[in-house]
Amino acid sequence: MKFSTIVLLSATLFSLISCRSTEDEGYDWEKARIPLAGNSKHRFPMIDRTVSKQLQLRVQQAESLKDLFPAERIVMLETTDESVIGYINDLAYVDGFWYVVDRFQPKLLQFLESGAFSKQIGREGEGPGEYGQPAFVRPCYDGNIALYDRQKSRIHVFTRDGTWIKSTPIAFGGMYYPDAPFIWDDKDRLYLGGLSGFSPKSPRHVLMEVSENRIKPVRGFGKKPEELVGLAYSLAWRSMLRVDDFIWIGSPYKTKLEVYDMNGGFAGAIGDISRPNELDLDEFLKVANSKNRSREKLREIVTKKYNRGLYQVGDLVVSNLDLKSFDIYDRWGNLLRTDLKNNMPVTILTGYDNKLVSRFIISEKGKRFMTDNEIGLLDALGWEEDKNGEDNPYLRIGVLKP
Repeated sequence: MKFSTIVLLSATLFSLISCRSTEDEGYDWEKARIPLAGNSKHRFPMIDRTVSKQLQLRVQQAESLKDLFPAERIVMLETTDESVIGYINDLAYVDGFWYVVDRFQPKLLQFLESGAFSKQIGREGEGPGEYGQPAFVRPCYDGNIALYDRQKSRIHVFTRDGTWIKSTPIAFGGMYYPDAPFIWDDKDRLYLGGLSGFSPKSPRHVLMEVSENRIKPVRGFGKKPEELVGLAYSLAWRSMLRVDDFIWIGSPYKTKLEVYDMNGGFAGAIGDISRPNELDLDEFLKVANSKNRSREKLREIVTKKYNRGLYQVGDLVVSNLDLKSFDIYDRWGNLLRTDLKNNMPVTILTGYDNKLVSRFIISEKGKRFMTDNEIGLLDALGWEEDKNGEDNPYLRIGVLKP
């Protein structure tokens, strides 16, 4: 079994187990009278706006993802006794620092832009600023960073240098168990996506109002598919991105995307409407509800196309479908390219400015697909082939040229 498939399979097994709903019988969405957002006055896609013809042509003529975003540099994350990384579950770039969440050990690590190890932020435990199972790290309000702790259903806020500010519980009364990246750009407004639950009244996503003393849901948005109501397990939602004043969300059961305004109003569905979803929801439900879930069946599911991540790079948005296929949109929701291929699986980690950051896989097979530029950047780092496998992951920084 290929390494990329093993990672996908283990991640899906993990999400099937960890996404069990914690919503209890005592919370009634109807009695709570939390309004569900309707339609937005804005409509997507905005067909009257798009990128330059030169960029459109470059997207359409690109032979692969790495061709569209050629390598500008490669970063080697320093390996020390304190900074060994098992597998990068999530990564964020904030003001010259890399923040890495390790999937296999409860750590949030900070590295300098050069890749030199800086420090561990927080630690495993029960005290202030301590966490149980860190899952996602994101830039948040006032230039801080926020860490979602899946085990404790909390979001911990730290300054960029690692000073703990506060921990905000996002599960109370058994109500929430999000498993999607969150958006917390505004100190008073927190967006949570991909909620699990047994209640047919609960929305798919929620806008929370945050104050110093409490957090409360103020608006729900996005309809939960009826087939998923009452399901104890689900695929992890990982596709949630703010683009300008809109929130893009990709369901793990579809290849198309939904766009909402900042109040949760539905602005439109975007993508290739003629392309059928490769993930068969009925097939998934059979596997998810089975007491004897088959690894072979799960493998079939995780290798099919569905939304695995959204990343903004300049005026483009990249939708990751299956590590080797990508849809490319402009920031106004116009689909510029469907199923852009790549000759090697690409694990995209984040996007910022005009950069697309992915894990740089170094292997015998991988070397055959490296460009001369990539080999030169690797050699400049002093990489030694006989030490392959002993180092932390390498980051490939691709750039969207003007």
